[in-house]
Amino acid sequence: MLFQRYTFLWVVTISVLLVLVLPVLLQDGMFMDGMLYATISKNMANGNGSFWFPHYSMTMYAYFNQQPPLGFGLQSLFFSCFGNSMYVERFYSLLCLFLNAWLIVAIYRQIVSNELKKTGWLPVLLWITAPVCFWAFSNNLLENTMSIFDLLAVFFLLKYMHQQSGFVFVLVAGVCVFAATFTKGVQGAFPIATPFLYWMVFRKGSFMRMTFVSVVLLMLPVALYAILLMNEDAFISLTTYMNHRVLNSIMNVSAVSNRFYLAGELFMQFLPAVLLTGILWFSGRKLVDNNRYAKTSLFFIFVGLSASVPLMITLEQRNFYLLTSLPYFALGLSLLAIPALNAHILKINDRVIKILTLCSFLIFVAVLSYSFTKVGKVSRDVEMVHDVNLIGSVVKHNTIIGSTRALWHDYSLQEYLVRKFYICTDDTILQQHRYFIVINENEIPEKVNAVKVNIPTSKYHLYKVIIK
Repeated sequence: MLFQRYTFLWVVTISVLLVLVLPVLLQDGMFMDGMLYATISKNMANGNGSFWFPHYSMTMYAYFNQQPPLGFGLQSLFFSCFGNSMYVERFYSLLCLFLNAWLIVAIYRQIVSNELKKTGWLPVLLWITAPVCFWAFSNNLLENTMSIFDLLAVFFLLKYMHQQSGFVFVLVAGVCVFAATFTKGVQGAFPIATPFLYWMVFRKGSFMRMTFVSVVLLMLPVALYAILLMNEDAFISLTTYMNHRVLNSIMNVSAVSNRFYLAGELFMQFLPAVLLTGILWFSGRKLVDNNRYAKTSLFFIFVGLSASVPLMITLEQRNFYLLTSLPYFALGLSLLAIPALNAHILKINDRVIKILTLCSFLIFVAVLSYSFTKVGKVSRDVEMVHDVNLIGSVVKHNTIIGSTRALWHDYSLQEYLVRKFYICTDDTILQQHRYFIVINENEIPEKVNAVKVNIPTSKYHLYKVIIK
């Protein structure tokens, strides 16, 4: 069992998954969006805010209306079970990583022949080595959760479309589409196009059946939202999100100047995988039928495009928005590469397989050992995290402190203070609060009577107001 032919490839793939994500997750420091989401989820678990009205801080987003609430609700369950440690959101992110990987393998095994079912490591490897992919799972993004629901939807749709029966799979897929949109918005609805793409590529089943399935996939989430909107709190929450976030981002928000920014990002994310696939395909053209899964590969690439191209409608584009499309491009490329790659693997003699398997387990142990050396360290914002921890050791938790307007707009600083200690900053007149923080003492108005707190901060200095 230990020396099965594909064991070393699975172990290496798991090692790559871990080495790209685990060392970062075990350290303090996180991208501000992920820190924001962790803070809101922790607050919800602690009774600050509710499912329909998530809460961030006392001075900003007392009601956070920028995203749908399901992702926060799910993560809050982990805080309810495991407490407020920073490792709670990290464990959640790691769990999302492995659930995504498992679903990619499950989809792959549905579509390949029996002799290739053990090669599911390849799409996972191509997926996780896309830089934005391992970065996203290191930083607790909502896309990590949304991608799980979308993969589930595609998995169940494939079950139905392969069999042309089992309509319950379509209903389950519709619920998964609803859950995806309820996590991060309308971009999670792309599996609705999957039946049409499948019919367009394979011409399996009738056009009318495909249309009916697509309508069901569309109407089921619509019906679930209609039911939710009968609840007053849900109505206020969802309509506020639509007005303040969705419509505003379409009409007013510009993060990039070029509408095709994400197309360039997508190309760069998969450039190494495309080159590797091309080499393997070319090397195997005389060994195997390289085009065995060409249609299926095209289908998955179309699914990936259905998840990524609509994102280019607005100018609010960030490369991590691509995360939910990456599994399908990885699957598509894998299906082009695997016939030739598997032929090469089968040529390796048993003695070499044993050596490679032992080496793979050594790599796995080395990855775990390296990862756990990072415990207690800081991966980013080192100076900020250091100072926030010192400020939190002095200032009473669950309180508001003053700051300059510039520091109030330093969202990462705000988020670390709120996530770690529920200390909220306020940019009103400094002496209104018992403590305030500045970077430069020249920023303190002359009329403010305060003394610097004697803690060894590096950049952000804490002052205590003297009350006469």
